[in-house]
Amino acid sequence: MNTPKKEKGANPRIIRIKKGQVLLTFIFLLLGILIAFQYNQVTLSGKQRSVETEYRYDVETELGLQEELLAIREENRILEEQLSLLQTETAQMEESLTVHKGTIEMLYEELEKTRMMAATVPVTGPGLVIVLNDSPLAKTVPPEEKDNYLVHVEDLRSVVADLFLAGAEAIAINGQRLGPVSSLRCIGPVIYVNGKQVAPPFKIEAIGPSDVLETAMNLPGGILDVLRDWQLEVSMKKVDKLQLPAMINEERVTPNLLEKAMEENDESVVTETE
Repeated sequence: MNTPKKEKGANPRIIRIKKGQVLLTFIFLLLGILIAFQYNQVTLSGKQRSVETEYRYDVETELGLQEELLAIREENRILEEQLSLLQTETAQMEESLTVHKGTIEMLYEELEKTRMMAATVPVTGPGLVIVLNDSPLAKTVPPEEKDNYLVHVEDLRSVVADLFLAGAEAIAINGQRLGPVSSLRCIGPVIYVNGKQVAPPFKIEAIGPSDVLETAMNLPGGILDVLRDWQLEVSMKKVDKLQLPAMINEERVTPNLLEKAMEENDESVVTETE
């Protein structure tokens, strides 16, 4: 009769080793989970800090841009106010100029007339030309009567005065313009206009209404009528365009001119006496 064999049980030592391995596996697994969790936490924290930094940077940049925008708007507002003020001032000046335009034009016309009367500017216009010359009889009459047939400075003054009274705007004698400070004088037999020596024939040019001037100078008993009676040579004609220069007073340029003229006159008298 066979006796059943007794089954052998597991080795307790082997069982203990397996339990240790399972425990280590569990520990390492738990450690791996903890490390992974910690890594995820660190990564998430870094990302969060980066997002917060970017957000903070964006906010600061936006605030800076807003401040610049506000500053630009304020500057534009100030410039607009200045522009509005300048436009108002310009409009006022234009209105003032419009109001005073007529006055300014009138003053300018008066200034031009004053300059012309002062003989400080050249003048062009229609007028009258009168030429005076000594009488041919001056060469044949006795010496004591010769002066009666010569053109004297008083004759020139009388002609100039009558021309101005008749409406002449500008007058010149032998190219010398006459003005308020002109000199017309005689030293011995020599006549000076503005300090410059002139000799016959005397060409008197007058700018003005030629018809009026001609009528005035041909009046009976006038200076030209008297000069004709003394048989002095007198001619007169109307001219459509005369050009008279500005006045040049040589007496101011050479103050001793009259003294030289007087010395020359004295020398000529001495020579005639000898």
